[in-house]
Amino acid sequence: MTRWGRSSLPLAGCLAILAASVWILAGQAACASTLLLKDGRQLHGKLAPPISGMADNPLSPKGDAAKSIWLIDDGLKRVFVPRLQVLKILDADSGPVKEKIGIEQHVATAGARLGRMGPIVKVTPINEYGRRTFSMMIDNRRLDVIQGITTITGSWTKFESLVTKKKAVIWDMRVKTSSIPIADLKALLAWRIKPDDLDQRLKVVRLFVEMELFQEAEKELAGVVKDFPNEP
Repeated sequence: MTRWGRSSLPLAGCLAILAASVWILAGQAACASTLLLKDGRQLHGKLAPPISGMADNPLSPKGDAAKSIWLIDDGLKRVFVPRLQVLKILDADSGPVKEKIGIEQHVATAGARLGRMGPIVKVTPINEYGRRTFSMMIDNRRLDVIQGITTITGSWTKFESLVTKKKAVIWDMRVKTSSIPIADLKALLAWRIKPDDLDQRLKVVRLFVEMELFQEAEKELAGVVKDFPNEP
């Protein structure tokens, strides 16, 4: 993956590099493997060993003959594909790694796992710390789960349930990063990213490029050049 390093180029030169990198990133898969299907479609993600059914453990000891389904996980969703529909596997266990920004939260690690979702009652806006309340009905009672963003990538963002005074619920939820209002995302990054840390500032630039928010990436890069004029 194209990575942003330290440069003494003037702003115009940096912006030219940004434009070139956009084209490079657009042509690269950001996943570990690619399944090429017989109908021409391509699925990108982490490929698990073949399974015999959607409820199976990929590491179960069943024979290969019974394992007729591929499972591929792109971080946001899991796709099950019959092996007969797969033409070939491309770039297995290779490919550039997505930009990933971690957010420190007090994640719940003990408690009951959320096995199913009920009707959604309310979802509060995300605050500047990447937290919100997700309310739903479960067994005729309202369940309020405090969630916090713990990982941001260009394609998906992870919410995890946080520790509260009430009994904790263990829940890992993924959403498209593009579904988060840009103002909320920028507020969270402003809280998380140290303004005097060049590497962290460049991570935001790369994140916006992967999201194809090129104007936002350009603004961030311009701010980096302004704040770090003497960096080699």
